Amino acid sequence: MGAYSLIADGFEKRKEAGPRGFPLVGVLPFVRRDPLKFFVRVAREYGDVVPLRFGRERILMINRPEFIGHILQTNYGNYRKSKFYDELKPMLGEGFLTSEGDLWLQQRRMAQPAFNGSSLAVACDEMVSATNEMLAKWREYREQRTSFDVSVEMMHLTINIAARTLFGTRLSEHEANTAYQALTLILREAEHHIWSLLRIPLTVPTARNRAFRKAIRNIEGIFREIVAKRRGQPAPRNDLLSMILEVYGNESDGADLRMLRDLVISILMAGHETTAAALAWTCYLLSSHPMVERRVYDEVVGVLGDRDPTFADLQRLEYTRAVFEEALRLYPPVWTMSRRAVEADRVGEFDIPAGSTIMLCIYAVHRDPRFWPNPERFDPERFLPNATPEPPRYAYFPFGGGPRICIASRFAIMEALIVLASMIKKFKVELVPGHRIEPEPMITLRPRFGVHVNLQER
Repeated sequence: MGAYSLIADGFEKRKEAGPRGFPLVGVLPFVRRDPLKFFVRVAREYGDVVPLRFGRERILMINRPEFIGHILQTNYGNYRKSKFYDELKPMLGEGFLTSEGDLWLQQRRMAQPAFNGSSLAVACDEMVSATNEMLAKWREYREQRTSFDVSVEMMHLTINIAARTLFGTRLSEHEANTAYQALTLILREAEHHIWSLLRIPLTVPTARNRAFRKAIRNIEGIFREIVAKRRGQPAPRNDLLSMILEVYGNESDGADLRMLRDLVISILMAGHETTAAALAWTCYLLSSHPMVERRVYDEVVGVLGDRDPTFADLQRLEYTRAVFEEALRLYPPVWTMSRRAVEADRVGEFDIPAGSTIMLCIYAVHRDPRFWPNPERFDPERFLPNATPEPPRYAYFPFGGGPRICIASRFAIMEALIVLASMIKKFKVELVPGHRIEPEPMITLRPRFGVHVNLQER
C-alpha cells in the first residue's frame, strides 16, 4: 500500500512502507493532533507492520494478531518494556507495571494469591458494600435532580474498593479526590512527554514540573497513611498489603521501603484507574443504547431479584459481561503498549532489528474490520458464548497477554459486574443532553470531559 507525506489537510500517498510525515519530527504532528484517529488510519492503510518515525525515534507498529501473540507470548522473553514506561517511574517506581526480569517475577508470585478464586470470593462482599455506599449517594443526586460526572464517581469507587479489598483500609473522600486529581495530572504529563521531542528534566523547576512533583508527593502521602494504619493494627490481616509487608516490611532498609512504596502505589493507582475508566465508558454506552440497557436490566433482575449480587451469581450474568467486554473493545483503558526487542527477531516476512521499539495499539487492533465486522458499532453479542465469527486470538487483548497479562484481570471483571449489576438494578443512567463525549488518550483512555448523567430511579 502507499505511504503518506503531509499536505495541507492530511495525507498524500507515496510508495513507501509507512507514513513519512514531516522532516525532523516525522509523524509527531499527526499524533499530537489526534493519536487515536491517526493510529487507526495507519493500521488500515498500511497493514500488519508499519514503520513510524517520531523525531529520531523509529517505531514498528504491529497490527496482526499472530505477530502480537509472538511478541507478548511465544517469544516474550525477547521483549522488555520500552523506554516510554520510564515516564511512569516517578510515580510507579519499580512496581508491577514497570519492573522487569527476576524482580517482576518475584512481585508476581508474591501477589498472585490475592487474585485467585478464594481471595476473589472474599473481596466480593467488600465490593458490594462499597458500591451500595456509592449508590446511596446517587439516590441523593436523584432526589435533588442533580446531574453528576459518573467517571469521577467510578474513580472514587474503584480506588476505595482497591484500598478496602487489597489493603484493608478505607480512604476518606478527600484522599480519594486528592488521588484522582494527582493521577490525572501525572497521566497527562507522562503522555505529553512521550510525544514530545524536548523533554525538560523533572529537576528543572518549571511550573509544570513543580505541579508534577506535588502530585507525586500527594500520592506518596496516601501511601504513607495506608502503611501507618496497618502498622498500628494489633491483629494481622490476610490481604495483599500483608503479603507485601512480609517481604518488604523492614523499616530500616531503604531499599525495602522504596519497594514497598512502589508496589502499594502501583496497585492502588494503576489498578483502580483502568477499571474506573472502563466503567465510565460502559455507562456512556448503556445510556446511548436503551435496548441494550433494558436487556442488561432484565438479566440482572432475573438473576438477582431484589438482593445484592454474590460471587456465585457472576457467571450467570452473561449478557452483562458481554456488554462490559464490548466496552473494553471500543474503549480499552490501556489503549497502547510498547516493547523493546532485546535481540533481532522476525514476524512473518518482517525483520525486527535488535533494539527496535515495538508499538501495539490495542485501540486500533480492536477496530480492525478484518477481525471485527462493523467495528465502530457497539454490539455486545460479539462476546456472548458461541458467538460467530470468533476473532483470532490477540485481536482482542484489553488486559495485555502472555506471562505479563494483567494480574488483576479477573478482579477487574468481577468488580465491573458487581458495580454494573448493582447500579442498573436501582437506576437508569441517562447522558445529560448535549454533553460532549470525546476520548482523551493519556496513558489511559478516559472521557476527556467526563460522562455527565442524570438518574431515573427504577
